[in-house]
Amino acid sequence: MDVLERLSQYNADELYYQEYHNCADTRQRLALIERIGRDEIIRRGLLTPEVNNDFLIPFEMGEGILASKGK
Repeated sequence: MDVLERLSQYNADELYYQEYHNCADTRQRLALIERIGRDEIIRRGLLTPEVNNDFLIPFEMGEGILASKGK
């Protein structure tokens, strides 16, 4: 197998994202999520708004993050 063939092969997570993206509507996305399983999506850390939309919440930095350790 040459390099281009290897690079063109998708891993399981990439296949999930491809299938999720190709869903025509919410009903199809929910059917995909049901088939894969919510626990499996969480275990694999797949970013799926219908399951784990925490990644959509803006990150807020507190003063502690920017404070220098030498104070």
